[in-house]
Amino acid sequence: MRLIAYFWTGGGQPPHEWLELYLCRDVYHCRPPDLREIPLPTILRHLTCLGVESEVNERRSMKR
Repeated sequence: MRLIAYFWTGGGQPPHEWLELYLCRDVYHCRPPDLREIPLPTILRHLTCLGVESEVNERRSMKR
């Protein structure tokens, strides 16, 4: 239910289940057990970079 609400409202923190899927499928291209081997600080750094990249791209597209 949280996952549905997250996608419909587009706000708040993403549910853990979705974040795990996103990291495995779209970022690291790995299985969930492999994801658990990546140190949390590394994952957080990567998520920060992806967030900044997304925000900049969004703002650039608004200027056009």
